[in-house]
Amino acid sequence: MLGVAGALALTGYNAEATAQSATAGTRSSPACEGAASANCARGVTAVPARQLGTILSLGDSITVGHSGGYQRQVSTRLKSAGVSFNGDIVNAGHSGWQMIKCNVNGIYQTLDVELDQYKPDTVLLMIGTNDVGGGNLPGMNLASIGHPEINCSYDQAPQRLNLLIEKIHEKRPTAMVFVANIIPIMRLPISERESEKYAPKVAQLVNKRIAAGDSLIAAVDVWTDFPQETGYQADKVHPTSDGQRFIGDRFFEAIQRWLQGK
Repeated sequence: MLGVAGALALTGYNAEATAQSATAGTRSSPACEGAASANCARGVTAVPARQLGTILSLGDSITVGHSGGYQRQVSTRLKSAGVSFNGDIVNAGHSGWQMIKCNVNGIYQTLDVELDQYKPDTVLLMIGTNDVGGGNLPGMNLASIGHPEINCSYDQAPQRLNLLIEKIHEKRPTAMVFVANIIPIMRLPISERESEKYAPKVAQLVNKRIAAGDSLIAAVDVWTDFPQETGYQADKVHPTSDGQRFIGDRFFEAIQRWLQGK
């Protein structure tokens, strides 16, 4: 492991102490030659050592999506840019699930099975809508997975997200992880408020991990400029096809930056 968990000092984690956005890695883009030449011709100058391989998308019902979900847009844009990857993007979304099981199922609990089954080289992670849009449970903690210091409150959603990232790195130590925040939850005023509080903390967490030595992570901002007029279904939680395309574009842009070494 990278030793990032200790550096983050989860019990004293201060999300406000870090910057608002992040990209992974410090290498500059190479010249357009050799294996990178095909991508260069299409506007994507890839660092030769950086390959997407098998891509796994993890999350809740927004990841499940409809009509191909956001994964279709990511796939379309990658192929248009001449970026290769293995097969189709695997959709491992679970409707209604949280990051880690509090009062409903959590993707943490099934992560070992999915990572062993698909063996991803790249992970697209977008989770949190059911963590900050559901019950606020500060009296319930994660002692069942060895972390009694972390509870199931809205405020400790970033700490739970960090545990999820740690587990992905533990199981797939060479996989690149793109971590998205969430789209606004417009169903109820409390959900809107809590989702707004949570959204910037994802990039803050990613920045903190990068500063502590995690070079296989990048933040994806799907909150900012989400198309609220055309992006929602009637429930004001789940995205329409327009909303899914927006999410896919943001993931593609983050992947493109990483492939270019930015």
